[in-house]
Amino acid sequence: MLPELLLDNQIYFSFHSCSRSKPVWIDTFPSKQYNLTKYIKDNKWYKYTNWNKDCMIDKKNKILEPEVCIIIQTESNKNIHNLLINSVCIIIAGKEFDIEFSITNKLIELAKKINLFI
Repeated sequence: MLPELLLDNQIYFSFHSCSRSKPVWIDTFPSKQYNLTKYIKDNKWYKYTNWNKDCMIDKKNKILEPEVCIIIQTESNKNIHNLLINSVCIIIAGKEFDIEFSITNKLIELAKKINLFI
């Protein structure tokens, strides 16, 4: 599905894995920070959520561990830490704030395009 995500002109997405065996990072967001949600009142932003590239790679393009992995890295949480290290983080956002958009429907559409559903 990765090629479909890369070619879709209605979405931005990022794929982040800090696995020690296969670290991967790719994104199509237009800037280092991108507001995923926003509410503007009196020219001030309220209740917004950012996607931030600096949480995924450093200035030397080294793939970083998510903050939650660093926080949970104790002997008592070793299994949870290993599970998180070997998982991936995928963020998908519609490009237009003013257009109603369903990520679920977009993923179903892309899955059908590559015959993921029979």
